[in-house]
Amino acid sequence: MKVKVTWKNKNPFADLEHLSRSSVAEVPDETPIEELKQYAIEATPEGYFLKSIVCEKPDAIYHYE
Repeated sequence: MKVKVTWKNKNPFADLEHLSRSSVAEVPDETPIEELKQYAIEATPEGYFLKSIVCEKPDAIYHYE
């Protein structure tokens, strides 16, 4: 499945172009959301917080915020 993770900037005075970051990866369909969440937290850039995880399976789209 395709997974997109989005992080938001903690700084309210940051430039608009630096307000969010995202990354997309292809992972096995059976990967649990808790494992994806742990990976996303570990990959969080400094100064950002985890905003959302969107999992796109062939038959559904799942949002985690």
